[in-house]
Amino acid sequence: MPQVDQSVSLPVPFYEGPIKTSVTMMHTCKDAWHQMLLVSHKLLISAMLTCLTGKQLRLPLCGYVHVRLDTALWQEMTVSVGKLIAIVNTEDFTTS
Repeated sequence: MPQVDQSVSLPVPFYEGPIKTSVTMMHTCKDAWHQMLLVSHKLLISAMLTCLTGKQLRLPLCGYVHVRLDTALWQEMTVSVGKLIAIVNTEDFTTS
């Protein structure tokens, strides 16, 4: 990420709450933000991935997922509007 222009503070229910809480939070994002980085435990990320893509996938530990949303506005984000771009796990990284 080249730069972060704004810090976002999330309430505890986002982290511990149901997937609906996460989606509702994403609906409040500024449309000028074209990317979002969500860092969380595997359970929330797995649930978000299923919600956004409509696919149940096994996620690796300590990995990341790249999803592209097929919508121009955050408020238009609904179930299955995302396209899975990549799943990367720690085995894909090399050390030197």
